[in-house]
Amino acid sequence: GRFEDARDFLARGRAISEELGFRVWLAGFSLLASEIEILADDPAAAERELRKGYGALEQMGDRGLLSMVAAELARAIYAQGRFEEAERFTDASKELAATADMASQISWRAVRAKVLARRHEFEAAEELARGAVALAEQTDGLNSQGGALMDLAEVLELAGRAGEAQPVLEQALDLFERKGNAVSARKARTRLGAFEAPM
Repeated sequence: GRFEDARDFLARGRAISEELGFRVWLAGFSLLASEIEILADDPAAAERELRKGYGALEQMGDRGLLSMVAAELARAIYAQGRFEEAERFTDASKELAATADMASQISWRAVRAKVLARRHEFEAAEELARGAVALAEQTDGLNSQGGALMDLAEVLELAGRAGEAQPVLEQALDLFERKGNAVSARKARTRLGAFEAPM
């Protein structure tokens, strides 16, 4: 939760990369910046960072990082309630992502699942969300696994299946706590608290 420290370290890293002329790294830093801003509950700031990175990578002709930036841009846009636009960026990520690019494959599926759930296409949404979870489970990334579970829980809640969402959130919370991700753990705990609130 030390967001100012995180932003400071990121700025220092960017300055070093700029000095060394690492253009792809500089564009890729938009992913780190967006992660900070999403954790800080500022998706608009995340979107600004990602759009800069997206533009730079597109100009360079880079496709590898671009797929992940597109997926995370979809996430930042979704968080601001612009669901159709978010879906367009999941399309871009899907088209760009290599089969072996697990991070992009997980992220575009998870975001599109939530968009579909918003349109009441619950069966397709759940299939995609569970697919994202299954892919995340093939990695050793606890944050990735926890994030995919949080997205699946949202799909289940939107489908009116809160009882099924609760154990999914509990699993996500456990993963975040094991990782030491205090901010995401707090968010999972807050969502779980809503189930225990008096009616």
